[in-house]
Amino acid sequence: MMQPVEASVVSFESSLRKGLGRSMLLLRQEPDNSELNAVLLRACTEDQRYDRACETGRVPYLHQLILATGQVGQYRSALRSRLQALASAEAVGDDVAAAHITKKRRNIELIFGLLCRLAAHDGRLQAILREFVLTAEDRELGSSCAPELVRLEGISALLACAHRFSPEIREWPPDITEMADALAARDGLSSATAALQQARRADVALNALFCLDEDEAAEQEAAPLPTYDVLKAEMERGGAKGPSFRWFPYAWIMGASQVEIDRAATDLIAETDKAKIKAYLGIFRRRAFPGDPTVLFPLLGSADRRIEFDAANVLGRISHPAIRDLAFRLIAEQRPAVGARVLRSSRQEGDLATLTEVLNELIGDEDTYHGVGLSVLDMLKHSADGSGEARQILLHIYENGPCSGCRGWSGPYLDRARGATVRA
Repeated sequence: MMQPVEASVVSFESSLRKGLGRSMLLLRQEPDNSELNAVLLRACTEDQRYDRACETGRVPYLHQLILATGQVGQYRSALRSRLQALASAEAVGDDVAAAHITKKRRNIELIFGLLCRLAAHDGRLQAILREFVLTAEDRELGSSCAPELVRLEGISALLACAHRFSPEIREWPPDITEMADALAARDGLSSATAALQQARRADVALNALFCLDEDEAAEQEAAPLPTYDVLKAEMERGGAKGPSFRWFPYAWIMGASQVEIDRAATDLIAETDKAKIKAYLGIFRRRAFPGDPTVLFPLLGSADRRIEFDAANVLGRISHPAIRDLAFRLIAEQRPAVGARVLRSSRQEGDLATLTEVLNELIGDEDTYHGVGLSVLDMLKHSADGSGEARQILLHIYENGPCSGCRGWSGPYLDRARGATVRA
């Protein structure tokens, strides 16, 4: 029996906001439902991702939903009107300008990406989209839309965008690589590579832009590692506003000797400057902290949330009875996100069931739920745990988590857990 319309609309809106596949099932039941289509159109014009740092773009997902409605022409017309309205909207006051511009750009990028997917056989719309990118007054916005235009039009768009945005590419060379990746997604890797090689041979300026990213990668790979003393001295040269040195280079962290790592741990414990503490903690998010981990416990009481989060990450890499006790103490003190992060390497049988109960209490508190869920996924990412409690918590995260990135990870982990059960 088909769901009542009211219930399906609520379920559709919830699953659409989370990026769930259930939205497709509901839409296929009622592709002509005007309420469902109104909800879908809103999702196509407003970026609904919870965590843009780890969630991929929704363009492919929403494009498939539009196709399922059988109303491509209506969506294309509505999205085109919305793009024009946003592009011509006047600026707002200075007090909210930055947040407004960021939100506006994200929404335009979403709409533009969908229109590129819907413009395959519409030459007039393709011309509008091309002009939008190549004449945009907001060059940052135009540059961010360039890969979708390349995916639509191919090598001609890449050449035009590379020349139009060459100043931006010089500032951030990976932009040209992103355009090349879009070309490969459109034409296949071998065809795209051949086309780019030919274009680079014929265009010295284009070749120079590609070389920027290639040369930078080669220089980083070939650069000799500085010593700990050199990096520490650079960190100490800060002025009255604090050190300009913000982190130890990744290559140094991974290549440093154990003697240097030991010295850094000693200096971390003695340090009182917040910026320097953060720099030191960055080392031990990737290298094991040597010695007694309990000396780091006071950092979890820092008023600086970044220090607290980084310290929890460091402790979460260490298996230790005192860390396990601390984790459950933090959970009992209503700090479940920090407690779960600390627990990651010290968990024992039964802990996932406890964390499932914690997540049950957090439904509705998206930020804290997300924090706990990320830690659970980290616990299980290299695990073949096929226990009932592992499957239960993975299903819980998939159904209730606000982040589509977490759901994307929980699915394969759940499949692996099922596989482990079958083998057992």
